[in-house]
Amino acid sequence: MASQLASTDNLPALLHRVRNAFGVTARRGLLGLFDQAIVSGTNFLTTVIIGRYCGAEPLGVYSLGFTLLVLIAVAQESLICVPYNVFGNRMESEDRRRYASSLFGHYLFLASGAVLLLAIGGAMAPSHLQPMVWILIGVAPLTLLREFGRRVSLAHLRLREAVGLDAAVAVLQLGALASLALTGHLTVLNAYLVIATACGLAGVCWLCLCRRRFHVTRAGIRDELRRSWSFGRWVFASQATGVVDSFGLYWLIAAMLDTRATGMFAACMTIVFLANPFIFGVSNVLEPRSARAFATEGAAELSRIVRKVTFLMTLAMGAFVLVVTAGGDLIMQLIYGSDYVGQRSVITLLAFASALIAIAMPARDALRVLERPRWNFVASLAGLVTTFTLGAILIRTSGIAGTAAGFLAGTVVKIIISVAAFRYRIQHA
Repeated sequence: MASQLASTDNLPALLHRVRNAFGVTARRGLLGLFDQAIVSGTNFLTTVIIGRYCGAEPLGVYSLGFTLLVLIAVAQESLICVPYNVFGNRMESEDRRRYASSLFGHYLFLASGAVLLLAIGGAMAPSHLQPMVWILIGVAPLTLLREFGRRVSLAHLRLREAVGLDAAVAVLQLGALASLALTGHLTVLNAYLVIATACGLAGVCWLCLCRRRFHVTRAGIRDELRRSWSFGRWVFASQATGVVDSFGLYWLIAAMLDTRATGMFAACMTIVFLANPFIFGVSNVLEPRSARAFATEGAAELSRIVRKVTFLMTLAMGAFVLVVTAGGDLIMQLIYGSDYVGQRSVITLLAFASALIAIAMPARDALRVLERPRWNFVASLAGLVTTFTLGAILIRTSGIAGTAAGFLAGTVVKIIISVAAFRYRIQHA
């Protein structure tokens, strides 16, 4: 009995030692992975629900609209959040607080621009896509608000805050979509209304809870906007090119084939996106961690982090490719149904491309920390040209498998340039 009491008394000390053994960074990494699993899982299940209950052609229309939302979100991340990650971690507390206060003004500016561009796009879109583009005018500002709250929380490494925000969106969005699907009222337009409502409610609640962080002044917005644009334009150019490189293929397939083929390709992409919670979860924690390491300990520590994370990504993505290659058709049938089978070659090619992107992700993030984001843009542009050139040629003979082959070739070109640029810059940092 005495020994049992002793062991019980020592339990808090034992838990404390275990907690320290894992380290703060590792615990944050796990929370980051969990948060990204919620976000990616919500997007994945939304796509699956639409694909199963609406069919391949409506899934194609939904996916075309989703590419526009991704591009707008990338603009916000590149022009607002990434500069804050890089420069905010180098500032003293008072300067960083002043910088953070201007961010909400940047969000309002970007959301207004997105609405204007979507209105122009709605007037120019083909008639069968116009309703989808028009509804995005109301959806985009609300999805941007949710993403803004999430990115600010991650930049401050307030991971529980980000998890709470994303969990609220997941419950509201998936619950409403499931209800519409089961009652037979699910359409692409209804799905976007649900997404807007879920993101809007959760985003407004987050903003009310965190409003004290943002004291918007016209001068502060203007000054920090110059800094963000000077740096973030290259990040945006790189990431926007990357989005067009992958999601732009949806529009290429729709133009050269039809929206049903677009839906089939989107379904294949979602199988590959099963790895996204791991990839983006690591990236969400890696970038602010790398920025702080470089600011406090220099290039040697940054290089060590990149090597360590690259090794981890290689092991994890190697296992993922093996699983997807062996069971891609079975996974597709289980998730989407028998109408979507027969795309094993497409899934395999996309899985290899996704693995290469993940393995090179630490080097690409490090180039931003080193304030050399233009090299990521050069790499993405070269990859984009390769992808669309080969994709447009091969799609005529091999269908969407040819498009996937073009995407893999473009990815190889992009990764070679990014990794070579990182190795050169880190040696001269």
